[in-house]
Amino acid sequence: SPAGDVAATSPQAAAAAVVDKPLDVTAREEEAGPAAERPPPQQFVSPIEEARRKWQEANALRPPSFRSEIVEPQSPGSQVSGTSSVGMDTSPAVTFTKDDDGWSEEPNSPLLLKTTSRTFSNTSVNRPANQSLYQVVHDFMADGEEELTVWAGDVVDVISEDDGWYLAKVFNEDGTFEQGLIPASYCIEWNEAEGNYPSPRISPRNSLRAAETYALETVQREDFVPPEEFLEMAETVNAEFCGNKLAKFGVAGEIKASDPLITRNAGKPLDFAVVPSAAAATNPDDGGEEDEMFQGAQFSLHDALSEDRVKCVREKNVLALGFKEIPQSFSGEATPLVRYKLQKDLCKVPLVMQLTWCRRSLSLDNKRKELVVSICLAPSPFLGQPLDNFHVTLQGIPQLKLRGKGEIARLLSSHPCEVSLKERKLRWNLGNLKRNTALRVVMETDEDGGEGKTRGVHELDDPPLVAHAHFHTPGSVSGFALGGLGDRQERLYKSVFKSGSYSCTPDYEVTDLP
Repeated sequence: SPAGDVAATSPQAAAAAVVDKPLDVTAREEEAGPAAERPPPQQFVSPIEEARRKWQEANALRPPSFRSEIVEPQSPGSQVSGTSSVGMDTSPAVTFTKDDDGWSEEPNSPLLLKTTSRTFSNTSVNRPANQSLYQVVHDFMADGEEELTVWAGDVVDVISEDDGWYLAKVFNEDGTFEQGLIPASYCIEWNEAEGNYPSPRISPRNSLRAAETYALETVQREDFVPPEEFLEMAETVNAEFCGNKLAKFGVAGEIKASDPLITRNAGKPLDFAVVPSAAAATNPDDGGEEDEMFQGAQFSLHDALSEDRVKCVREKNVLALGFKEIPQSFSGEATPLVRYKLQKDLCKVPLVMQLTWCRRSLSLDNKRKELVVSICLAPSPFLGQPLDNFHVTLQGIPQLKLRGKGEIARLLSSHPCEVSLKERKLRWNLGNLKRNTALRVVMETDEDGGEGKTRGVHELDDPPLVAHAHFHTPGSVSGFALGGLGDRQERLYKSVFKSGSYSCTPDYEVTDLP
């Protein structure tokens, strides 16, 4: 530690002492006789230093574990164990401060590591009933909402254990607590009899660190901090497929300013530019041809922005906008400053969708029939990342055959799905769509209409099936980007893909299959 590097005298003074007065240990022993044995000096070890030592010893094991670790006995003269009191602690504290933006600076600790986020299972195995308090021996930074950030020296109350992870609570001096997942290998059992903290259920993150006087140098977090003042471009794509034909397709975009950007810059001018790509934002006048997609885009300003407040110049591959000021009425409701549209055939389609169906007989008398539906999804190979939060809903399914207890008689699906008998819907949650996927479902229909009621022939032979797809994806479909007029911070602008809404209907008739 840095505190251990500070000697009692300077290196120059120590070197001078060696030159002026050579040390002859043998001659001194002959003159003075054998020296009396003295007990070894007391060794004061703080909990953090003891935790570091244990971590370094156990780190060589694979996998590391402290639950069955045997603590080496202290020297006979030592009166301080790994759970020594605060008053005897002389180790450097791992301090951390908070900036104005709320981020905490990471301590410059050689033990600071990060692990992959894990989801805590509901089928957890409870820890031993006679042991609930553990001491953290290694700093752990949470990578997800389920995890808990803890520091070496914290005392936590473990609730349960699952596959090497503890669900733990850490208590603060004001009576509040934080709860989350921490690695089990980062903790050792807390022996309350050996410790003499004011309350072992209170995290020493406050009491212990306040008593320690030394501090390590902290480093500035290198993670990107999202700015509060920014301009955002969001796009929404809508498409309608009829069979295997693309009937309608369009992209709509909005450019909005964040509330802090509007409120903190009241009465100040704001200017930016819309360009066809991020490369054009760096050099909009590179001498190339005008972008066809950008040329066909239709831009429009909000009605509340009069011409005397906005100066607009549109040239090749750039749309420059200069606002004298942004009205305060645009804050709070996220009102867009600019809207634009892209019609069909101007940009690439991110997803192709097709719906097909047929009927099959389950009996020779054709009284039992089933409906087979297939929804084919093909994402564009030009997408840089998969489509996120992908949901598919099939509407208009006929009434399903039910058993005596109200259970569905026959429903087979290629992917897990949810059924709504009242709304006559099926819903799939696919998560990320990375490759071509076919959703297939087989369901037995109720030909009597339930309760002896006979439905019309059209409803039986031609169900009004409609498939809807909703998804998100990073970036924008058009590829448009925001840029600054002059020297601007690049992180002031960002482009996001808001949502995608697809609908697909069959446009042909299919006869019954035997």
